[in-house]
Amino acid sequence: MPFTPTPIVTAALETIPDVDIIVDETIERLKKTKILTPEKVTSNFSDALATLEKTAEVVYREYELKALEKLKEKCIEKLGKDTTLKETLDYAFPLVKEFEFRAGQARKTRGGHTFEKAVPLLLQKMLIQCEKPTGEDATDTFRQVDLIAPSVQLAKEKPDQAIYISAKRTLRERWKQVVDEKILGYVYLITNSTDKRDLTESKINSIKEHKIIIYVQDSVKNWSYLKNENFVRTLNDLPKDLERFKKR
Repeated sequence: MPFTPTPIVTAALETIPDVDIIVDETIERLKKTKILTPEKVTSNFSDALATLEKTAEVVYREYELKALEKLKEKCIEKLGKDTTLKETLDYAFPLVKEFEFRAGQARKTRGGHTFEKAVPLLLQKMLIQCEKPTGEDATDTFRQVDLIAPSVQLAKEKPDQAIYISAKRTLRERWKQVVDEKILGYVYLITNSTDKRDLTESKINSIKEHKIIIYVQDSVKNWSYLKNENFVRTLNDLPKDLERFKKR
């Protein structure tokens, strides 16, 4: 159920850093594992992507716990020493409930944003040239594109020679947003979804009709209605499919 934001909860949640900071900290942690070296990412893109996502979630959860501690501190300050247990629970329980609800909503949103940031980051680790449209290019020309390989400039001058990439943690109906970009050239749709309610056979057939290439996890590619479809490829196929854009 929705909550009317409470200032004390909002203040606690605002102590959690934004996605860029979370991802930067994640990269620093993973440097020790060497899983994000160009060689490792190229040999197992899917594993590198999954590890980056999982580590980012761990980092986020740590900040979330700190935010909850901050909320507890503020509650204690507000209540004072003589407050009874019942008064404490009556005051704090609705706030904690609101915190958990709003944090959960933010967690889902951040997960999607992390995935969208992780894909270009890993491509760059492999020295694959790609750019994110910005400014008028993002709002007018390439509205539904997350990345263009090798460059926005080439996409403008010779659109058929560029690859248009959209990264979506789950597809839902948002995959249809990239259909308009298909007139420009090849569209690569990258997803980490493993939910058959999301990757339905009818949805996959629609993607096929629009001649969009979709990249999925290995386990998903093995589904009966996907394993023989050439337009459905694994995340580990992505590096070689973009090999021609690698810096030499």
